[in-house]
Amino acid sequence: MPTMIRPKTHHQFRFVLMVCFVLMVGRLLYNYADLYDLYADEAQYWVWSKDVAWGYYSKPPVIAWLIYSTATWCGDSAFCIKFSSPILHFLTSLIVYAIGARLFRDPKIATWSAITYATLPAVTVSASIISTDVPLLFFWAMATYFFIRGMQDFHINWWVLMGIAIGFGMLSKYNMIMFFPSLVLYFLMSKNNRVYLISLKLWLSAAIAGLIYIPNFLWNARNRFVSYEHTKANANIHSLTLYPKELLEFLGSQLGVFGPIVFLVLLYILIFKLPRLFKRDENRMLIAFIIPMLFTILTVSILSRAHANWAAPIYIPATVLVVSWLIQSNKTFILYLSLFLHITATLVFYNFDPTVKALGIQLNHKTDPFRRIRGWDKIGEEVKHYQSEYQDAQLLSNERKIVATLMYELRDAKGHPAKVYKWNADHKTQDHFDLTRDAIHAPGKNFLLVTRSDREDVAKIEQYFESSDMVGVAEVPLYPGYKLHYGIYYLQGFKGY
Repeated sequence: MPTMIRPKTHHQFRFVLMVCFVLMVGRLLYNYADLYDLYADEAQYWVWSKDVAWGYYSKPPVIAWLIYSTATWCGDSAFCIKFSSPILHFLTSLIVYAIGARLFRDPKIATWSAITYATLPAVTVSASIISTDVPLLFFWAMATYFFIRGMQDFHINWWVLMGIAIGFGMLSKYNMIMFFPSLVLYFLMSKNNRVYLISLKLWLSAAIAGLIYIPNFLWNARNRFVSYEHTKANANIHSLTLYPKELLEFLGSQLGVFGPIVFLVLLYILIFKLPRLFKRDENRMLIAFIIPMLFTILTVSILSRAHANWAAPIYIPATVLVVSWLIQSNKTFILYLSLFLHITATLVFYNFDPTVKALGIQLNHKTDPFRRIRGWDKIGEEVKHYQSEYQDAQLLSNERKIVATLMYELRDAKGHPAKVYKWNADHKTQDHFDLTRDAIHAPGKNFLLVTRSDREDVAKIEQYFESSDMVGVAEVPLYPGYKLHYGIYYLQGFKGY
């Protein structure tokens, strides 16, 4: 058995391995069924993977590297693009087991921590897509485990490994940087360990993480620090005005992604049981890896707004903390009820359309959680039809999501992205395609504009061309009274802007 995992009894780990492996296989099969189209962000990540680099407009590079590594041998289907996601969540679940086993020396806590994490609603959804949260959670879990080993075994190798994990975590998603405030908070809360704040081991880890991250920093330096500007803009904090509604919406979203029972128990013990929890060092460590990230995201949510997945890294320590408290408090029935809800939600998610149909529920564009990934394959087919009629024209759009999706849906037989240009008359860099696919690089060309903009906005684009004609629409009915609708315009003689 790997030295990373040393349960008291082998059968506990074998049980976890079996459950998590079955979940992984089920998720791979679900992705293989290819029930839905890629979301625009996933299509964009695929486009990035065709140009392997140290950075991209809105994200660091690991997401593109993952897709490149699987698509190279598997192909460019949605299944191949998402292939690494269920596997990394499987590995993360095993690391959560190792964290629980190392901290509490209790195979029961370790077992149910791993299974609870593996069945979290957020993990179920995340395993069906490819996103930056997948490698982030993996490296966050790895760094946490290596930190625990470093504190318990006192060997510098664990601190080196922690630095490597943090470095690759920062190359996965920028909020990995919050691992450092968590370390500092733990040392401040643990009187006997404050000396580590000035120890060689900690600073060696930080140096290694920084060295691994440097290439992305240099990429940003060459590109006007666009990733950092995007991250700042994404937070959207312009004043100290409070938005309590946004805070409540974020907290409500955590009931869905973290699971209603697990999240409510987490809030309960953080609010009412904190002094008692602080008596044990393992609890202080887990709390230290929850509070900085949670406080930061709550602050952002009340000053602006926060997406549900922004707090994703807390799922790892929070799962172990909640499970350990429930087991040690003899409240395992709550844990089992939570798992029942998670498994039920998983089954509904994987059988969503048949379940909705069986219940006679009529979905619409507001109630369908899959609305953003329906119909794009058919839109691609319709655009391809117009493309065959206007073979002298390059594809053009004024929206990032349309550009990314068309580049994927209209890829050639060898997996090369379709050539689609981005309209950027205001010369603002607001996405990766403004950097790489700006129409300014195609003067004199004719274009097929694919847009959902109204006629007034299209007229602002037409003024830069010798002539313009609306040649059709690409439409896909999704629900009664609602359809995807994109205008197709043949623009001749681009004069530049």
